[in-house]
Amino acid sequence: MAGFDESALKRLEELVSKSKAGPKLPPVEALELKELKLLKSAAEIAKGRAEIEVAKRKMKDREKYRVGGLAVEAGLGAWSDDDLKAAFATLVARGNLAGATHNGGEPVEGPAVNQADGHADVPAENASGERLL
Repeated sequence: MAGFDESALKRLEELVSKSKAGPKLPPVEALELKELKLLKSAAEIAKGRAEIEVAKRKMKDREKYRVGGLAVEAGLGAWSDDDLKAAFATLVARGNLAGATHNGGEPVEGPAVNQADGHADVPAENASGERLL
């Protein structure tokens, strides 16, 4: 059996009712019943995993919208994607995240957070010559 579909479900229901109604199932049908139950369990697990992946993707999408909304509120909506990426990379590299926390309250860590001066050797302006920080 390749998968668990409507016909497999119908056959499973037939075998279950047959096993409950009368004497012991013949070995071939007993094995088929066991296989169908296993396939049903595997299908339920796969469905659960898919639901978890969808939930993870939705959480990630919500976070992207949240951060994007903050960037727009800060007046960065007109910046190019490359300039925004450079500005965010600069924040991380400079360690300006030292006092920042994630939504859950745990501290944000960047590569330069623990440097004595809190700054790294990165440009302070974007490709257009505008000051980033």
